[in-house]
Amino acid sequence: MDAKLVRLDETGAMNCSLFLREELEEKNRKIKRLNFLYGNYEPSCWWFDIFEMCRRLLLTAGVSFLNPGSASQILFSIICGLGSMRIYSGYKPFIDPKLDRLAEVMQWQIIFTMLAALALKVNIDGETLEDKFWFDAMLILLQFAGPIALIIKHRKDGGVKEIAEGNVDFIEEGFRLKESIDEGIKQTKQFKNTYVGPASANNENEDQSEATRRQASKRKQKRDYRREATKRSNIRR
Repeated sequence: MDAKLVRLDETGAMNCSLFLREELEEKNRKIKRLNFLYGNYEPSCWWFDIFEMCRRLLLTAGVSFLNPGSASQILFSIICGLGSMRIYSGYKPFIDPKLDRLAEVMQWQIIFTMLAALALKVNIDGETLEDKFWFDAMLILLQFAGPIALIIKHRKDGGVKEIAEGNVDFIEEGFRLKESIDEGIKQTKQFKNTYVGPASANNENEDQSEATRRQASKRKQKRDYRREATKRSNIRR
């Protein structure tokens, strides 16, 4: 049988690679346990979560080795942001193209935020009141750039209706999981009432009777003590 060369476009190649990854996970359960680390990324970018962790460490712990509050910290963050943005735009690691675009927008947001911090460092916003107003307005708008871009993209793709339709399977799975949990709770209550209930009731009755006996014993001891004290007082008289 002669082999045939099959050419796939980008979408077909992606679907094929995802199918092969699922087959590998079914054969090896140890790999499937780590799906939460690479499940959102393309098979060729399975390592991207490691890069993301290193990027966050550089932006949080890495800058602590520089002088606190200095411009070198801001420049270091800008350089890290530019490098991360280039990697995100070059590899496009996510399976969903929307997440690729959103991640790139968020990297630009980090870069411009660091540039704004550098501008505050050199007191650019304090030239006039009008300049300060527009600087604050642009900085606030910059912080909402990611959510605004996401909302615009969703409205362009069909809005909330399409999002809900795309998540129907996920919602149905959630309802099925809830029903199974409720059924398990119901069975547990029935088992407890059938087998554990009578025994626990007997134990409660035994505990109550033991507490009653202890209280009666304490009352008897008090009466005996009072009688002894009365006898001693009569003898002294």
